[in-house]
Amino acid sequence: MASEELLEKLIAGLSSDIHQKRRVYKNDFIRVLNKVKELNFSTKKQGLLLISCCAELLPDETPSCRMDLIEQVWIALKPHTEFGVEHYNELLRVYIANNRTLNVSSFIQQMGKVKPNTLTYELILEALGEVGDLNQATEVIANMKAAGLPATEEIFNSLIMCQGKSGNLANIKEVLKQDLVLKEMQKAQQNGLQFSEIHIMKIVKMLASVGLYEAIPKVLKFLPEDILKTPSISPYMQSVSTSLVFQNHPVAALEIYKCLPLPSFGPKDDQGLHGRSLVRDCVKASIGSGVISLIAEELMSSGRNPIALQNACEAALQLGKVPLALDLFTRMKQMGMPVRPHYFWPILLHTSKTYGEKGIMNTMSTMVKMDVKPDYETIMTYTLPYVSFTSPQNLMKKFQDTGLSVSTSTVPMMETLLNTGQVRAASEICELFEGKVDTDVLLRSVVKGYLISLDVKSTIHILEDVTAKAMDKNKDWVGRFLCVFMRHKKVKEDLSDFMAIVQALKETSLKISTSAADYCISRLPEIYDQQTTENFRNNLIDITDERLIDESDIFVQQMLHPDGLALWTKMQEADVTPSQKFIRNLCSLCTANNKDIPAALAVLLDKETRQAIP
Repeated sequence: MASEELLEKLIAGLSSDIHQKRRVYKNDFIRVLNKVKELNFSTKKQGLLLISCCAELLPDETPSCRMDLIEQVWIALKPHTEFGVEHYNELLRVYIANNRTLNVSSFIQQMGKVKPNTLTYELILEALGEVGDLNQATEVIANMKAAGLPATEEIFNSLIMCQGKSGNLANIKEVLKQDLVLKEMQKAQQNGLQFSEIHIMKIVKMLASVGLYEAIPKVLKFLPEDILKTPSISPYMQSVSTSLVFQNHPVAALEIYKCLPLPSFGPKDDQGLHGRSLVRDCVKASIGSGVISLIAEELMSSGRNPIALQNACEAALQLGKVPLALDLFTRMKQMGMPVRPHYFWPILLHTSKTYGEKGIMNTMSTMVKMDVKPDYETIMTYTLPYVSFTSPQNLMKKFQDTGLSVSTSTVPMMETLLNTGQVRAASEICELFEGKVDTDVLLRSVVKGYLISLDVKSTIHILEDVTAKAMDKNKDWVGRFLCVFMRHKKVKEDLSDFMAIVQALKETSLKISTSAADYCISRLPEIYDQQTTENFRNNLIDITDERLIDESDIFVQQMLHPDGLALWTKMQEADVTPSQKFIRNLCSLCTANNKDIPAALAVLLDKETRQAIP
């Protein structure tokens, strides 16, 4: 694609955004500007479009930023452009939009041979009116009269604005308070004049600039009827709203939304869409948390956006404005809205990069003070990777100092240590700090830690402690651990590490259920000889206690092992009573293989199951 064609394509993208959204985005604008600089070429139409973009089409950029951009545009266009009155008029519109102070004589001199027209003078006066330069405005009108140029309505409007900005604001307010402007608008409407969206928005901006917010709702009633009947805000009104927010008039921007009818939400509609841009703009423009809260509450209470405050919090987090986000969280709590742990994840990431471990601890302390309990994922994924494990016990104490409970931090701490093979350190944490433990979460990590360290003694201590401190003590946690171990690929090659744990368990009071023993035997690979299999089975029976009942799905075998009947025989010899699940599994095995169910086994079945067997 030729360079000029690429430029035309980029310009078309800007034009599309202007047509559809009544705005452009800075990154897209800079891309076009750089291409113009590179080519040292643009058409007259393209040049005028670039100048116009630096006015109100970049609503979320500051006036100083937009003035920097217009200087870049003018410098880029100058080598290949013959500036005409259209260019200077467009430049004046940029000055007006950005409240740029104007020296009239210098500007006219800059125009050179280009002759100002009536529109030029109107725009000059409007620019002077925006900054309240009454002296220059009077001089310009005198020059217009001398040149025989007529005074227009726009010129008188500019003079009124100039009076207000120059310190005669009280007089202007008095006129507007008497509703003279509104009466004139009503009279014009009765005479068949239809005010356009652009005209009304211009009046709204003027009222906002002099702080007359109370008149804005009345003026907005003169919007075209089709706009007043549509809940969705139009692109141009959206652009004006954004501009007002960045000019520190968020309440005026809110009035634009309030003049529209309430939206109706379907089951699948995004209820946070209406007004989302308004609260996001407020956050981006660094409007105070109190004002943002008031705007969000208005959107929520009116039914326009039930989650406006969450929208504001989300925007604050995305933009890294942590203090603002915390203020908004506090407001949510005051309103009885839930503040969930995952809301703090971006804050934890931000504070860890900025302040390291201290930032993490401060954030955890804030969560506790706000009565937001950090959950497992918050600790495991967004906290522990950013703190020092040089002394795990000291780290646990730091968590306690933030107000975090031992039960909340113990499991993630242990899991992190176990996953790196620090089994002894994990054992000490579990032993020294009193609190309930979610043992189910730890099983895989205990296996992993043991296989890395081969520390049998510390692993046994962990099994003893997690069994004693488990949230649910009616579970066969040691049996579950062995079942998880039996799924590990290492068991297919070598049983020695597994058997080392079983042998050590024989020296303790820890036992496993018959369901766990059955499962482990069913998972034993067929590569092992008969003696190894027999030894494996005998050792499991030695640590089995038929009184320990655990009917968890973890013990459900993928396929019943043929040695199940042999295990049953061995259990009889050891006077061990199997669980009902074990018995049912063996009966299913016999039935599947067309074998008779042993009478001694059948009598152990519960009545209901026995009747169901053919």
